[in-house]
Amino acid sequence: MRKLFLLLVLSVSLTGGLFAQQYGHLNFGELLSSMPATETAEKQLQEYNDQLVAEGEKMAAALDAGIKDFKAKEVSGDYTPRQLEEMRNKLGQDQQALMLFEREAQNKLNKKRSELLEPVVTLANEAVEAVAKANGMKLIFDTSVFNAVLFADESKDVLNLVKKELGIAEE
Repeated sequence: MRKLFLLLVLSVSLTGGLFAQQYGHLNFGELLSSMPATETAEKQLQEYNDQLVAEGEKMAAALDAGIKDFKAKEVSGDYTPRQLEEMRNKLGQDQQALMLFEREAQNKLNKKRSELLEPVVTLANEAVEAVAKANGMKLIFDTSVFNAVLFADESKDVLNLVKKELGIAEE
């Protein structure tokens, strides 16, 4: 009987230890936005976007000028239908080139965003992992993802610990 009691106590204590593991949570989006490297990346991304927009506006202005020129020539009656058709085709090509540029610019911007923010995200992930290991945590939830955590009992917010790990802790 005594052995059975000891076995039961030992079993309960081991099981309790398994369920007492620490869990944490943080808002990963807030962490990223508080990192100086994110601000630097966003500034570089804005500069790149401004360059692309300027190039697109230049193309749009040239197209607009071409359209106005075409309308004036069409009204003047000094051009043959064939000449007008050639101008119309050229304007159509210019318009397609502008639309293609807009799509390519968006793709370039997305690629640049990934290129600039990937090292920041990697650094943040490494800091989260370091904090988890240092604090014996088995799992850290990201609360910035909608509906990712519906209930968190005995979960510790580790955002400030991760910020401290990154050297950006608020005093």
